[in-house]
Amino acid sequence: DATVRDALARLADRLAKAGVTVTRAGNRVPDLVASARTYIPLLLAEMTSRMPDAAVADLQRRVAALPPGDQSLAALWLRSTVMSHRDWIAADLKRAELRALWRDLFKEWDVVLAPPFSTPAFPHDHIPDQADRRATIDGKAVPYTDQILWPGLAAMLMQPATVAPIERTAAGLPVGVQIIGP
Repeated sequence: DATVRDALARLADRLAKAGVTVTRAGNRVPDLVASARTYIPLLLAEMTSRMPDAAVADLQRRVAALPPGDQSLAALWLRSTVMSHRDWIAADLKRAELRALWRDLFKEWDVVLAPPFSTPAFPHDHIPDQADRRATIDGKAVPYTDQILWPGLAAMLMQPATVAPIERTAAGLPVGVQIIGP
């Protein structure tokens, strides 16, 4: 969301003005799309590993009904719930590749500042099924679960991270920064 992008840009400007060496992501940060498409299967494998057999069978039927070429995030979420062990190993190997790229990045940089989420803080959504929840990004409602990249970025890579508030929106809601280290 522009609110988050702008707050992070102002933070970077303040840090640079204070004498900190700051660079904008450019091509140094490993591919965020690849990161999301790696994290989601690893996360869903864990989240669904203890589901009842009937629920797994239902998910398998839903996956079988997906068009083979559907590469949407919704399809990735669904396929990841019942992926094979071989597919999990492939995702874990991709995670290892991404971790190596981040290790190289941290040879040159002390920290990476990233959004903790795509939006500022918002009221908790109590809709039981997360798939039905929505976040608003630049005025457009998008699936809440599509935003999982940001909080999962450090977690998937097993990198230490913390979140700190940096500003408040006009409505008084906090905007944070995720500080990821080596």
